Amino acid sequence: LDKMIKEIAAHSDSVTSVIFRGEGYELVSCAHDGNLRFWDLRKYKCISDLTVHLRKYDEGALCLS
Repeated sequence: LDKMIKEIAAHSDSVTSVIFRGEGYELVSCAHDGNLRFWDLRKYKCISDLTVHLRKYDEGALCLS
């Protein structure tokens, strides 16, 4: 059974990709707002925020690997 554990206001536009890092306690997200954010899931806090893509023609950061 799936249930929501925590809701985080992460980006100012739609999130396009998420990936877990390390032992699963760190999450990276990117979005149409052009930002890449690193999250500590033990504290539900953003630990780093990078602008990786400037908005042009409604584009944004789309994929993580």
